[in-house]
Amino acid sequence: MKKLFVLIALAVMFIPSLSAKSKKSEVTYYSVPVLKVLDSRDAYVVIYQKNRIGTASVLLPKKWCLPTKGEAVKLRVRAVNTQNEAYFSVYKRNGEFYRAVLNVPMKKTNPIWGIVDQKNSQLEGADKETLEELEL
Repeated sequence: MKKLFVLIALAVMFIPSLSAKSKKSEVTYYSVPVLKVLDSRDAYVVIYQKNRIGTASVLLPKKWCLPTKGEAVKLRVRAVNTQNEAYFSVYKRNGEFYRAVLNVPMKKTNPIWGIVDQKNSQLEGADKETLEELEL
């Protein structure tokens, strides 16, 4: 009797999963460690580690943090506790840029933060609408 009950329970749990079609996720992401974040009036310049060898940088406009009509927020800045936990993630939906998430300590006194020397000029690319491919 116990064996019959166990077999019926297993059939009820596994048969639906066998008949369901596997669906590939439309959202993908990748993350890179952050070495330095330079703050400016219009954007963040993120210096990140690529392939464990070398560095690269990306410019993230601050206007992406604000919600726009009909679109999701393109940039989220999240707090982490230490500089060693800092990372940057890029999310793509159907192969196109969807959202960026910058995970850094929020205190500007942390050594991960710096300031861009702008001298009354806007950073080139601070008005862009999408993120270019990162060098990995």
